[in-house]
Amino acid sequence: MSLNHVEIDAVLNEIDIENSHLQKIKQPNFHSLYLEFYKPGGRFGITVCLAPGKTRLHLVPGAPANEIKLQRFAQFMRSRIRGGRVLSMSQIGSDRIVKMEILRAGEEINLWFRLWS
Repeated sequence: MSLNHVEIDAVLNEIDIENSHLQKIKQPNFHSLYLEFYKPGGRFGITVCLAPGKTRLHLVPGAPANEIKLQRFAQFMRSRIRGGRVLSMSQIGSDRIVKMEILRAGEEINLWFRLWS
């Protein structure tokens, strides 16, 4: 079952992501994206899933195995945001939309997650 806006807000409050650095980007399948971050004190990963009826965003203990070969979207993400510092991650109003602001090489990049399939 997909997360609603209240649950998304609760998940975002659990994740201490500000000032962390994006280290790894994987697209294990056609519906998911895995992002790994580093912050003094350790690493943590976030999975964003957009599968029909299963849209979610949550912390995960480790990187998932790849089910498909490297896709162009993951390659694009790696070239544009890997190594960047996360300025903030927040939900837009009471919508199921999450905005992540990333600073990389002096350029501020906004990454939007629309959490409905």
